[in-house]
Amino acid sequence: MTALYPLLEEGVMLDFGAGVFSKTNVVVPLLTPRGRFVPERQDELAQSQRRGQLELDRTSGTWRLAAE
Repeated sequence: MTALYPLLEEGVMLDFGAGVFSKTNVVVPLLTPRGRFVPERQDELAQSQRRGQLELDRTSGTWRLAAE
């Protein structure tokens, strides 16, 4: 998890469109842009690098950050 701290300082994008939602879990990919983030650019997600994921265990109500 400490590997994700520098990313959080710079900013990450949560890709809910590629998230997996089930009765027991929610998994949302964490992405960092390869260049400067510009929300209007259509290719922003394609130009991003996957850095980990945010996971919710719905049964316990706990969140976890996982680095890749």
